[in-house]
Amino acid sequence: MGNGQIGGNVLVPTQPLLPQGVVAKSLSQGPSSHTCAISTDGDLYCWGLNSRGQVGNGQLCANWGTTYTNPCSNANTGILVPELISMPTGVTVTSVSVGGEHTCATGSDGGVYCWGSDMNCRVTGGDSVSDDPITGNQGCNYFHHTLSPRKLTMSNTEVTIQDAANLSFVQAVSGWVFSCAMTNSGDGVCWGANTESQQGIGNNSNLDFAVVPTLIQGPSGESMTSMSATTAQACAMYDQTGAYCWGDNWGGNTGDYDGSNAVLCNYSGQENGGGNVNCQDRAAPHQVYTGGNYAAVVMGAANACGLDASNDIHCWGAYAWNNVNQTQHHVLWGTRVPELMQLPGTAKIALDDLDSDNDGLNSPFDLWPEGCPSGWYQDAPNSCDESPPGHYAEESLPWNLVICESGTYQPNGGQTSCIDSTPGYYVPDEGALSKIICPAGSYQPNARSSTCILADPGYMVSTPGKIDQTACNAGRFSSVGGSTECVRAQPGFYVSGSGSAEEVPCPPGSYAPAQGSISCISTSPGQYTDAPAST
Repeated sequence: MGNGQIGGNVLVPTQPLLPQGVVAKSLSQGPSSHTCAISTDGDLYCWGLNSRGQVGNGQLCANWGTTYTNPCSNANTGILVPELISMPTGVTVTSVSVGGEHTCATGSDGGVYCWGSDMNCRVTGGDSVSDDPITGNQGCNYFHHTLSPRKLTMSNTEVTIQDAANLSFVQAVSGWVFSCAMTNSGDGVCWGANTESQQGIGNNSNLDFAVVPTLIQGPSGESMTSMSATTAQACAMYDQTGAYCWGDNWGGNTGDYDGSNAVLCNYSGQENGGGNVNCQDRAAPHQVYTGGNYAAVVMGAANACGLDASNDIHCWGAYAWNNVNQTQHHVLWGTRVPELMQLPGTAKIALDDLDSDNDGLNSPFDLWPEGCPSGWYQDAPNSCDESPPGHYAEESLPWNLVICESGTYQPNGGQTSCIDSTPGYYVPDEGALSKIICPAGSYQPNARSSTCILADPGYMVSTPGKIDQTACNAGRFSSVGGSTECVRAQPGFYVSGSGSAEEVPCPPGSYAPAQGSISCISTSPGQYTDAPAST
């Protein structure tokens, strides 16, 4: 429960004791009595049973021989209150899924991290790892424990996925002894046990090639948009044809009715489930009967439910007929055909409630149900990232990344707008991190400018960062644009007014002996000049 107590029953909702100020954004609770929650800051907190290191706090709450003594509080088998789980520096958690004595999560770096018991390689994916320092067991063994989040490298030689080490993951899901993750390009990858075809890779082999990360054989040409997994089966939504399920099918868990096979699936396990009689496991994703009508699908322990276009819930599998639709609970069979679940009165689950940010991803799979945070953008399906410098995140849903236009800039990441250049400055290119001062010889009176204006002939701009040009004084001129100074008129020439682009030669009968003259001197009696520009 995460309330600091152990044992007994809790009959009313109890709030886990998260640290002060920490607000949970999403939560995953699995079959092995431990729970994890992601905070609004992207931190991960976990608590509960920790007999196999599944909490991920670096401890194993168990004794092992005479060499290892349970270090947990009061030698308990679990962690009583939520503890912050250490991730690599700078990596926040984007999804988490609690499985059977193990946990997997995705990080903001696109990696998938797992910890706990490595039975069937469900934690390490067959990566080369050191022997467990507590038990001495090798990897891919039930008693090999990973006590803190470890990033899968997918480096086993049996891995056949092209460029597997560079895949970027946005959602992780965990079953009892297997794990899966969805990439940012909509592919699904699974690893771990496959005896019930739960990996969806086209077989039920548990050999080395099957327990390492392998691509799910989804419908051709389609992209996965969300996943859900449980004990030994999984479901996913695909972007064109909707809901697909695969894996253990003893009670019709995959909803694989096709119009000609048996509606009811008999099984021999009674209350404990299992024991396929007439419905075989599904080795690859199979479209749920009427699955194209579903906008969301979620997997339960031995059944699944989908939300259709009319906002009605339909469920199928071993426990589909169980009070919720006012029928008797059966322990000998289940249904392949989705059954309408009768909600109280006229109640329906509105589709808008499942996709409040209108990004096409439905809760509980949407890791950012209210859209990306301010200054962040949707960089891939089910993923947000901080806008980089030179860009901003547009305030729409989902928020889009926009490059700063010329005339604007942004030196910082995580922003919702760009900064206009100020007068005296300019920004010539898109995606700029800073403004540029107008050089001497040019000016700019306006903000949000992509260029500077060259000084006109007859004018100058003597220093950088000016917002206007200065006219040349009388006696001076500038003959070209972009001047940083005005030139004095030569002897024999004059400039009578300001803003002149040229000097004027003194006419015959006059002269100018010095530079910078504003007029010419007439010759004295008894003297003359018979040529222009006399000095």
